[in-house]
Amino acid sequence: MLTRSDVGERLSHFSGHSWWIDAEETRSSLLSQPRSNLSQEERCQPLLPQHPAYVIYTSGSTGTPKGVIVLQEGVPNLAAAQMKQFAVGSESRVLQLASSSFDAAVMEVLMAWAAGAALVVPRPGPIVGEPLAELLRSARVSHALIPPTVLGSLEGEPLEALRTLVVGGEACSPELVERWSSGRRMVNAYGPTEATACVTLSDPLQGTGVVPIGRPISNTKLYVLDGGLQIVPAGVAGELYIEGTGLARGYMRRSGLTAERL
Repeated sequence: MLTRSDVGERLSHFSGHSWWIDAEETRSSLLSQPRSNLSQEERCQPLLPQHPAYVIYTSGSTGTPKGVIVLQEGVPNLAAAQMKQFAVGSESRVLQLASSSFDAAVMEVLMAWAAGAALVVPRPGPIVGEPLAELLRSARVSHALIPPTVLGSLEGEPLEALRTLVVGGEACSPELVERWSSGRRMVNAYGPTEATACVTLSDPLQGTGVVPIGRPISNTKLYVLDGGLQIVPAGVAGELYIEGTGLARGYMRRSGLTAERL
């Protein structure tokens, strides 16, 4: 546990290791450490691309949320795709709008930190409508990932600092694209929880018509298959299957379900 001493004193029942970040001994210990990244030899065991990066739960649409084990190798792959597609740089200001329980938060953090950009973290609680518009203006947010439902709550004000707008989490209507794509880069992102947040990104959206989910990001392939796992002809409905670096290892402690879905 890493916390302040005034908080730690109220958690005397905690039986694990504790460090108070405001204690002089902690500060002295940190200052004595090298400034370089940890080497493999300094770790308890080597860190490999196939090791878990995080566990995140599905929305529970079937009634039972499932913990998805996402691997390390998908993280830098997604970060690189976002920096390229969204034109994120060290001068950018990225909004963290999603809750940490939603994997869109992973996209937001990677979008900022991988590029050395600023991550704008608002006060806790849902933000929609005019409060969100005011935050975008006052914090000079240049990059934001906003679900279409929330985007629809904003009035069509200029928001001149907002250069890249990413939509995702649900289908986006052509009306929203027509309203918000002018004067900025607007991209539709798609990805299930069973992958590293995002597996497809669209080209910059313009005009009207059906909003596409886009093309697979780097090191990712998508297939539309029928019930016999055969590729369906163009225009025929099927199930979307994912292959590549960003695919999760499986469901935590649910090996049967993992084997069924892989």
